[in-house]
Amino acid sequence: MLVNFFDRIVIPAFFLDVEHKIIGWNPAMEALSGLSRGLMLGSKAQWKAFYSEERPVLADLVLEPDSNAQLELYYSGRYEYCDVVPGAVNATDYFPNMPQGPKWMSFSASAVYDQYGNMCGAVETVLDITEQKHFAALLIKRERHFRELSITDQLTGVYNSRYLHRQLQEELSRSSRSGQVFSICMLDLDNFKNVNDHYGHLAGDDVLQFFANIIKENLRKQDRAFRFGGEEFLILLPDTTTQSAYVVAERIRESLVLRQHFLDTGVKPVTVSIGVTEYKEGDQETTLIGRADNALYRAKAAGKNCTIISA
Repeated sequence: MLVNFFDRIVIPAFFLDVEHKIIGWNPAMEALSGLSRGLMLGSKAQWKAFYSEERPVLADLVLEPDSNAQLELYYSGRYEYCDVVPGAVNATDYFPNMPQGPKWMSFSASAVYDQYGNMCGAVETVLDITEQKHFAALLIKRERHFRELSITDQLTGVYNSRYLHRQLQEELSRSSRSGQVFSICMLDLDNFKNVNDHYGHLAGDDVLQFFANIIKENLRKQDRAFRFGGEEFLILLPDTTTQSAYVVAERIRESLVLRQHFLDTGVKPVTVSIGVTEYKEGDQETTLIGRADNALYRAKAAGKNCTIISA
């Protein structure tokens, strides 16, 4: 009856006796492992279905009195006890050497008892979850992609103004707690309206993309660049004083001047004015941006194409 029952199970399954010998190996298990029932019955070679070297499988472990320690040794972080069947264990693992190619599999094992309550063996079932794993990874990748789209300015590839507000609030909170300084730079392309008016909006878009790339090339990993609106950008520089931020701003400004010949649009040289400020105790988003904007205004008034630090 047991053999007939095992033959009718459509998912891969096998049965061990208390001496760890295989007494059941169904057709689905044959198909998954590439190992015939005739070869496996009576042996202790269940490990060959999954591993290149001899080691216990999950069904072996539930037969052991110290199964907890053994589970931690072989499946640490990859197993859990079943809520439905007392003592049953579920686990997942990656198997690179299966006959049909690498697979992710979920498997469950439980001790089996006779009518007198004596352990008489263990049963293990196996499910190929490779497609589910791939699908889950794809969903995570798409979720990450759509999240990036939601916080990124599609034209320039820097972060958008909505994300700026969130990042500024986090940085303000951090500095308020720790007293750690940070700086921001407001950057505005000079006479940009003339670019759109004389060369068209496509040329203007090229200039914005070109400038955004220059900004990104001159930032550290922890720095953030945002499109604040139109031709205006903002840079957030954690753990940075105004003096250090000024150096970054000047590097960006000079790079724009020196690299105009790479901009293949026929547009006359474009420059940028920059205002720099750093966090002061008690600052809110409006006061911080207000100081940077005021410094930017002074840079424009000073003849443009320069960097001014706020008072």
